[in-house]
Amino acid sequence: HYQNQNRNRMATFRDRIEHGWTVSLDPVIADEIKQKHQIEIVNLQNDPMLQLRTDPMLLVAVMHIICQDQIQKLELTPEQFAKRLPFPPDAMLMAIEDSIVNFFPTGRHSHVREVLASYASMGTKTDELTTAKMRSVADNPQVMKALSDKADREIANAMKILTDSPAGT
Repeated sequence: HYQNQNRNRMATFRDRIEHGWTVSLDPVIADEIKQKHQIEIVNLQNDPMLQLRTDPMLLVAVMHIICQDQIQKLELTPEQFAKRLPFPPDAMLMAIEDSIVNFFPTGRHSHVREVLASYASMGTKTDELTTAKMRSVADNPQVMKALSDKADREIANAMKILTDSPAGT
Protein backbone atom coordinates (compact mmCIF):
# COMPACT_ATOMS: atom_id res chain seq x y z
CA HIS A 1 0.00 0.00 0.00
CA TYR A 2 2.83 2.46 0.83
CA GLN A 3 4.48 1.71 -2.53
CA ASN A 4 1.25 2.49 -4.35
CA GLN A 5 0.90 5.82 -2.54
CA ASN A 6 4.49 6.70 -3.44
CA ARG A 7 3.90 5.86 -7.09
CA ASN A 8 0.73 7.97 -7.21
CA ARG A 9 2.19 10.92 -5.35
CA MET A 10 0.70 14.38 -5.44
CA ALA A 11 2.28 16.37 -8.23
CA THR A 12 4.34 19.23 -6.78
CA PHE A 13 7.44 21.31 -7.41
CA ARG A 14 9.38 23.93 -5.46
CA ASP A 15 10.14 27.38 -6.82
CA ARG A 16 13.35 29.38 -6.43
CA ILE A 17 12.43 30.47 -2.90
CA GLU A 18 11.46 26.90 -1.91
CA HIS A 19 7.71 27.56 -1.97
CA GLY A 20 5.81 24.38 -2.84
CA TRP A 21 3.29 24.42 -5.69
CA THR A 22 0.66 21.74 -6.25
CA VAL A 23 0.18 20.76 -9.86
CA SER A 24 -3.23 19.23 -10.44
CA LEU A 25 -5.29 18.88 -13.59
CA ASP A 26 -9.04 18.89 -13.83
CA PRO A 27 -11.29 19.08 -16.91
CA VAL A 28 -11.56 22.89 -16.68
CA ILE A 29 -7.77 23.39 -16.54
CA ALA A 30 -7.18 20.82 -19.31
CA ASP A 31 -9.74 22.60 -21.52
CA GLU A 32 -8.23 26.03 -20.82
CA ILE A 33 -4.78 24.74 -21.82
CA LYS A 34 -6.30 23.31 -25.02
CA GLN A 35 -8.18 26.53 -25.83
CA LYS A 36 -5.29 28.91 -25.12
CA HIS A 37 -2.32 26.83 -26.30
CA GLN A 38 -3.71 24.02 -28.49
CA ILE A 39 -2.16 21.36 -26.25
CA GLU A 40 -4.37 18.39 -25.40
CA ILE A 41 -2.63 17.78 -22.09
CA VAL A 42 -4.54 14.57 -21.22
CA ASN A 43 -4.80 13.09 -24.73
CA LEU A 44 -2.17 10.38 -25.06
CA GLN A 45 -2.64 9.89 -28.82
CA ASN A 46 0.17 12.44 -29.22
CA ASP A 47 2.93 13.49 -26.83
CA PRO A 48 1.23 16.04 -24.54
CA MET A 49 4.63 17.09 -23.16
CA LEU A 50 6.48 17.68 -26.44
CA GLN A 51 5.83 21.41 -26.76
CA LEU A 52 6.38 21.95 -23.04
CA ARG A 53 9.80 20.26 -23.19
CA THR A 54 10.88 22.30 -26.21
CA ASP A 55 9.38 25.73 -25.48
CA PRO A 56 10.15 27.05 -21.97
CA MET A 57 7.93 30.11 -22.42
CA LEU A 58 4.97 27.90 -23.31
CA LEU A 59 5.75 25.83 -20.22
CA VAL A 60 5.57 29.00 -18.10
CA ALA A 61 2.21 29.93 -19.65
CA VAL A 62 0.77 26.46 -19.04
CA MET A 63 2.12 26.38 -15.49
CA HIS A 64 0.40 29.73 -14.89
CA ILE A 65 -2.93 28.21 -15.94
CA ILE A 66 -2.41 25.15 -13.74
CA CYS A 67 -1.39 27.20 -10.68
CA GLN A 68 -3.72 30.18 -11.18
CA ASP A 69 -5.75 29.61 -7.98
CA GLN A 70 -2.56 29.39 -5.88
CA ILE A 71 -1.13 32.46 -7.63
CA GLN A 72 -4.26 34.45 -6.76
CA LYS A 73 -4.13 33.33 -3.11
CA LEU A 74 -0.54 34.61 -2.89
CA GLU A 75 -1.56 37.78 -4.78
CA LEU A 76 1.29 37.36 -7.27
CA THR A 77 1.38 39.05 -10.65
CA PRO A 78 2.12 36.80 -13.65
CA GLU A 79 5.62 38.32 -13.75
CA GLN A 80 6.26 37.62 -10.06
CA PHE A 81 5.13 34.02 -10.53
CA ALA A 82 7.31 33.55 -13.62
CA LYS A 83 10.40 34.92 -11.85
CA ARG A 84 9.96 32.38 -9.06
CA LEU A 85 9.81 29.36 -11.37
CA PRO A 86 12.77 26.96 -11.26
CA PHE A 87 15.08 26.71 -14.25
CA PRO A 88 16.14 24.31 -15.57
CA PRO A 89 12.45 23.33 -15.58
CA ASP A 90 12.81 19.60 -14.87
CA ALA A 91 10.82 19.71 -11.61
CA MET A 92 7.91 21.49 -13.32
CA LEU A 93 7.90 19.00 -16.20
CA MET A 94 7.91 16.05 -13.79
CA ALA A 95 5.04 17.62 -11.82
CA ILE A 96 2.98 18.06 -15.00
CA GLU A 97 3.67 14.44 -15.98
CA ASP A 98 2.58 13.32 -12.50
CA SER A 99 -0.60 15.40 -12.80
CA ILE A 100 -1.37 13.80 -16.18
CA VAL A 101 -0.94 10.35 -14.62
CA ASN A 102 -3.16 11.35 -11.68
CA PHE A 103 -5.88 12.55 -14.09
CA PHE A 104 -6.49 8.94 -15.15
CA PRO A 105 -8.04 6.14 -13.07
CA THR A 106 -5.59 4.50 -10.66
CA GLY A 107 -5.58 1.24 -12.62
CA ARG A 108 -4.23 3.09 -15.68
CA HIS A 109 -1.40 4.97 -13.92
CA SER A 110 1.39 2.56 -14.83
CA HIS A 111 0.24 2.48 -18.48
CA VAL A 112 0.08 6.29 -18.66
CA ARG A 113 3.58 6.55 -17.13
CA GLU A 114 4.90 4.09 -19.74
CA VAL A 115 3.30 6.06 -22.58
CA LEU A 116 4.77 9.34 -21.31
CA ALA A 117 8.19 7.70 -20.84
CA SER A 118 8.05 6.32 -24.39
CA TYR A 119 7.27 9.77 -25.79
CA ALA A 120 10.16 11.28 -23.81
CA SER A 121 12.51 8.55 -25.05
CA MET A 122 11.43 9.14 -28.66
CA GLY A 123 12.03 12.86 -28.17
CA THR A 124 15.54 12.23 -26.88
CA LYS A 125 16.33 9.90 -29.78
CA THR A 126 14.95 12.43 -32.28
CA ASP A 127 17.09 15.18 -30.73
CA GLU A 128 20.18 12.95 -30.93
CA LEU A 129 19.50 12.04 -34.57
CA THR A 130 18.88 15.66 -35.51
CA THR A 131 22.11 16.76 -33.83
CA ALA A 132 24.09 13.98 -35.53
CA LYS A 133 22.59 14.87 -38.91
CA MET A 134 23.36 18.58 -38.47
CA ARG A 135 26.92 17.71 -37.45
CA SER A 136 27.42 15.48 -40.50
CA VAL A 137 26.10 18.21 -42.80
CA ALA A 138 28.29 20.88 -41.16
CA ASP A 139 31.32 18.58 -41.35
CA ASN A 140 30.75 17.82 -45.04
CA PRO A 141 33.26 19.90 -47.07
CA GLN A 142 31.01 19.85 -50.15
CA VAL A 143 28.09 21.33 -48.22
CA MET A 144 30.29 23.98 -46.65
CA LYS A 145 31.80 24.87 -50.07
CA ALA A 146 28.30 25.15 -51.59
CA LEU A 147 27.20 27.44 -48.73
CA SER A 148 30.36 29.53 -49.08
CA ASP A 149 29.88 29.80 -52.86
CA LYS A 150 26.26 30.85 -52.40
CA ALA A 151 27.26 33.49 -49.83
CA ASP A 152 29.94 34.79 -52.24
CA ARG A 153 27.32 35.05 -55.04
CA GLU A 154 24.87 36.89 -52.76
CA ILE A 155 27.55 39.35 -51.64
CA ALA A 156 28.68 39.90 -55.24
CA ASN A 157 25.08 40.57 -56.32
CA ALA A 158 24.54 43.01 -53.47
CA MET A 159 27.78 44.83 -54.31
CA LYS A 160 26.81 44.97 -58.00
CA ILE A 161 23.46 46.53 -57.14
CA LEU A 162 25.19 49.09 -54.91
CA THR A 163 27.86 49.98 -57.46
CA ASP A 164 25.45 50.02 -60.45
CA SER A 165 23.07 52.45 -58.71
CA PRO A 166 23.04 56.00 -60.11
CA ALA A 167 24.87 58.45 -57.85
CA GLY A 168 22.80 60.02 -55.10
CA THR A 169 20.14 57.29 -54.91
